[in-house]
Amino acid sequence: MHGRDSRVFYYAVIASIALHAVALLIAPLLRDISRRIEWPAPIVARLVELPQPPAATPAVEPEVKPAVQPPTMKPVPSPRPAPVVEAAPQAPSRPAPAAPVAPAPAARPGAETDADSVGRFRLLVIEEARKLKRYPRAARDNNWEGRTRLRVAYGGDGRRSSIDVVRSSGHELLDREAIDTVGRTDVPVPPALRGKEFAFEIEMIFNLSEGSSG
Repeated sequence: MHGRDSRVFYYAVIASIALHAVALLIAPLLRDISRRIEWPAPIVARLVELPQPPAATPAVEPEVKPAVQPPTMKPVPSPRPAPVVEAAPQAPSRPAPAAPVAPAPAARPGAETDADSVGRFRLLVIEEARKLKRYPRAARDNNWEGRTRLRVAYGGDGRRSSIDVVRSSGHELLDREAIDTVGRTDVPVPPALRGKEFAFEIEMIFNLSEGSSG
């Protein structure tokens, strides 16, 4: 029992010596490390007094000005009416004489007679055209039919001045034959139409069963 206690005491002394040795070796290192480490500066807190809010200014009531009275207007005396001067009586003016109205031109004598003369002359031309009309062979072969209306004009010299197609038959060959047929007619202009320009229309009918003009 005595020997066991002496061993424990011996181990404790050795451990104490070892701890002191370690402390002596580590202390210089800790001091060197603390010198090298830069510790942050301490935080300093200060109390700042906030400014007091400005005192509210009292509302100023607007100044009420007294109403301005409009100036009183003095009545202006009305002007006196001017004296009425009576004008001397004037003689009544006479209306200007109306311009003479030209009489309407009288109807030209013989106007109806000329129209009748043109109508009779037209019938003579149609009658001769019926005798001179030919049915084109090509039109017959193609069974072409139609009506060609022509306008025939005469000059003051009594000669035929123009033959124009007013309405086509639909076939140029038939229209050309109608113009040539009227152009072959040679009916003298009657004395009532000599020296006058006039015109009339003729219709040439091309029918395979019956050819006529009207």
